[in-house]
Amino acid sequence: LLEAIGKEAGTVIAKLNLENELKILNRELENKVKQRTHKLNERVKELRCLNDIQNLSQEREYSIEDIIKKTIERIVPAFQYPEITCVRFISQKKIYQTENFNETEWKLVSDVPLTVKPFGQLEVYYSKERPQKDIGPFLEEELDLINSIVIILSNLNQRLKAEQLLKDSKEFLYQITANVSGLIFQYKLSHDKKERFTFISEGIRDLMELKPESVMKDPKKLWAIYEKEAIPLLKEKIKDSAENMTPWHAEYQLRTAKRGKLKWVEGLGIPRKKENGDIIWNGWVRDISKQKESELQLEKALQDLKSSNAELEHFAYIASHDLQEPLRTISSFSQIIGKRLNGRLDETEDKYLGYIIDGTKRMKSLINDLLVFSRIKRKGNEFKSSDVERILNEVLKGLKSSIYENNAEITHDPLPTILADSSQIYQVLQNLISNSIKFRSEKPPKIHISAETTHNEWIFSIKDNGIGIDSKYFDRIFIAFQRLHSKTKYSGTGIGLAICKKIIKRHGGKIWIESEEGKGSTFFFSIPKKIVKFNTV
Repeated sequence: LLEAIGKEAGTVIAKLNLENELKILNRELENKVKQRTHKLNERVKELRCLNDIQNLSQEREYSIEDIIKKTIERIVPAFQYPEITCVRFISQKKIYQTENFNETEWKLVSDVPLTVKPFGQLEVYYSKERPQKDIGPFLEEELDLINSIVIILSNLNQRLKAEQLLKDSKEFLYQITANVSGLIFQYKLSHDKKERFTFISEGIRDLMELKPESVMKDPKKLWAIYEKEAIPLLKEKIKDSAENMTPWHAEYQLRTAKRGKLKWVEGLGIPRKKENGDIIWNGWVRDISKQKESELQLEKALQDLKSSNAELEHFAYIASHDLQEPLRTISSFSQIIGKRLNGRLDETEDKYLGYIIDGTKRMKSLINDLLVFSRIKRKGNEFKSSDVERILNEVLKGLKSSIYENNAEITHDPLPTILADSSQIYQVLQNLISNSIKFRSEKPPKIHISAETTHNEWIFSIKDNGIGIDSKYFDRIFIAFQRLHSKTKYSGTGIGLAICKKIIKRHGGKIWIESEEGKGSTFFFSIPKKIVKFNTV
């Protein structure tokens, strides 16, 4: 029995010992899991800290100063004992530190290099002795964390250089644009549709009575001074420019910010799209108020001139028309008197009567030419397809008698079909060919008509072997009633070339002459291939 009891007791004791060993093992395992979990959590905090600082260093919206401030804030919770951790960063110009900063003997210091010179010094302190005194004062992982942060901050070197370069460029830009009239700007529209001015020159002060820094901070201040009708116009142009990546250009009105002075301005913006989708416009705005005022005055003057010319043409037409009747009366009765008193007048009286009859004939010719001149614009026909070769043949039929009497030789190249008033082209050709026959030399007249084409017009020429014209008279011959010869030597009213000039001008072309006295003349006139409306004032 005793032996059996002893065996049972031994079994119980062994079981109890085994349970105790298992408990000890469990506690050790739990401690190790806790330690590993704690270390893992510490590493997670460190990684989160590094990730946050890395993201901060790449954020362009933050300045270097902002990045340093936010960096020292993120270091504290990443350490094992954040409640006693404090951080300080000493740069070349300034000191940044956490609110709880306290310099003690327990510190971790690392220089942040920047090219040759140090950018600053990063310091981490425990404000009092840490609870675990057996190791430390800082963990090896915390040393690695600080070293990694130092590397990130060191990489700000390139950004510092870029920011300094940008600062220098802006200062230079401000200097060279300070005395430029109007304003120069850089306008940015972000991919998220946020707008801001990244640069505005000092010219905005005089042009709009605004401060550059004020508008760069709040672009709405600029929109606020634009006239209401200008805002949708500008926004539409900027929208089109962004969609098509083409420059926008506009003329619009604004009222200056302080005095409310109304101004006309002209603006231009040239877009450039960045890889991230942002669009930047570089451009200028200038005051065109004086130019607009001049344009309005010029427009008014042109309207007055048009009105005056219209009245003058109407007066010339009415006057010429009304003079026909009394002139016919004078001519008729002069001829009746001449017939009735034929043979009864002495030589002087007969000569005077001849003067009256010749004068009335000349007056009739002048009136007819004046009527033609006044009708060019008022009575002109619609421009239609016109065969110039057919028109020339009609002209030559009409001049058949004059051509025969002067033994004139007239040739021509193939002539085109143009868009014109055929009756007026007939008149131009008739006047120019008649002049070539009239102002002949001793030799029989030789006249050649030709046409050449350019990309946008036809150029016609009428070349003769007549008496020619001195170059000093080239402008004068196209003025109405300007004669180079006496009416006794060459008949005519002196208005033919003025009629030609007015007709060609109505067609949107030009007329000119090349000549040398005694060596003939060549008259040229151009007719556009595509007729548009021209101001004929």
